[in-house]
Amino acid sequence: MPLQENATKRPPFLFIFAAVLTAGLVGSLVMVKRLSIGSVAPAPIIPAGTVLVIHLTRPLTSRTAQLGDRFQARVEAVKGAVRIPSSLSVEGECLAARKAHQRGGYLRLGLSGLRDRRGHKLQIKTTTLSRWGDRLQGADTSLEAVLRRAERDSGLQPAQEIGSREAVVNPEERLSFVLIEPLVLTGHRGHL
Repeated sequence: MPLQENATKRPPFLFIFAAVLTAGLVGSLVMVKRLSIGSVAPAPIIPAGTVLVIHLTRPLTSRTAQLGDRFQARVEAVKGAVRIPSSLSVEGECLAARKAHQRGGYLRLGLSGLRDRRGHKLQIKTTTLSRWGDRLQGADTSLEAVLRRAERDSGLQPAQEIGSREAVVNPEERLSFVLIEPLVLTGHRGHL
């Protein structure tokens, strides 16, 4: 009878070997899946409708700006469901510019990208911002100072007479742009 009992019992090392082999195969399959399709965690998304509040790093005026000119700005605040660092820099473009002549000057600005401290850039699509020059005549000393600084920084000779009809966007102003397409932060984990 002792022979029959030993015949029905399986050695314990076979059970342990099978368990280790199964765990190794499952772990290998999970690793292959992660390597082939990336992390299983969903990529963060900044939804459309999120408002980016920015301020320019330099003034822009319709007197000196031209179509296609690029500008830099800083994110001051984000209004929406997702928080992103306010230390991001923003890149934008002058989409339209008209110097003041018979009518006031005009500027239309749009944002084109977000850039982190490491230089990683994400393309964005936002609403645009339009600014028309003052219709009032007269000297505004703060406006004159901004225009002189902008002319000096751009390398142009100072104008003899600066009117208040130019469209001006000052660095102190808070400008709001709304994302019109969601922004997927894939490939930039830890950067934004």
